[in-house]
Amino acid sequence: MNVHIVHLPHTFPYLLNLSLAFHQHGFERVTLVANGFDQQQFQQLQELTAAYDFVRLLDIPSKRILSHGQALNHAFAVSDDRYFCFADHDIFPTQNLADLIGEHTAKHDVVCFGDRPENTAVDYKGFAASATRTQSGTPLATSFFSVYNRAATSAAMAQQNIGFEQYFRRSQMPGNWAKHPDIAMLKEPFLVDTCKLLSLVMHQMDCSVSHLGEGYVCHLGGLCGAINRYTNSGKKQVKIFSINDVPNENELHEYYQLHQKRHPKVMEIKRAISDYALQLLIAHQGGKELPQFQVEHEMIRSAVTSIEQETALVFKSTPLL
Repeated sequence: MNVHIVHLPHTFPYLLNLSLAFHQHGFERVTLVANGFDQQQFQQLQELTAAYDFVRLLDIPSKRILSHGQALNHAFAVSDDRYFCFADHDIFPTQNLADLIGEHTAKHDVVCFGDRPENTAVDYKGFAASATRTQSGTPLATSFFSVYNRAATSAAMAQQNIGFEQYFRRSQMPGNWAKHPDIAMLKEPFLVDTCKLLSLVMHQMDCSVSHLGEGYVCHLGGLCGAINRYTNSGKKQVKIFSINDVPNENELHEYYQLHQKRHPKVMEIKRAISDYALQLLIAHQGGKELPQFQVEHEMIRSAVTSIEQETALVFKSTPLL
């Protein structure tokens, strides 16, 4: 199978090793989608990956960085794979997934892996990235790491003239989708995240989605923001991260129900984990002392430990770029 991974000009030097891990776990081809690269940046990407015959490069012909959904639309349009697979640049498989993907694509039109590492047991409904259902229960795909049946996806795209893109206002939406009950209740500006509207269309066409969770992958999460903060700080090295006073599940759920967004503490946790994960990558690339993450909350500690262990395995088994 071929996986498409969208990379950005300022982030790819930190994250390429993670993309190579897909080949270790059963993916015959890894297509790196260059989003917003200039000629010099694309040449650097070519040089870094020239030794890997399983890597393909797809340069989006745009002088600006497209949204993730728009970049996926371009990759979908120029590919011809029976199953269109894509993944974020900060997620990677931790085991061979070929048989599992084959088993589930035989029964479902979309297969999804992963969640954000800062999420606990709270079931977020709506149209944000982690949501697997709308407020009323309509199933949705996620866009962290997904496999789409091309025929079913092409039919949905053609019927409603849509793709994987995000929407922020009802006026942007095609047809009568702005009047969908779950969208009509949102306050503008809102976020109907990558692939969510496409999910509604595919559900209407009796397509099904399978969620296989985070157990087969490692998702660092939020690395684009972490790299921006790292660069803006003058590339300051941080060795110890800590999180205290994590709200319980009921508090998180109640806050989300009231505000239709995650608790501010969750955003603090997200930032801490992504900043830690970036420092972890930098330490592995430079052969330096690894950072530490101090937290008592069991699920968050488990997520951070998984990131530490699985990232170490990546750097043990792939050459440094």
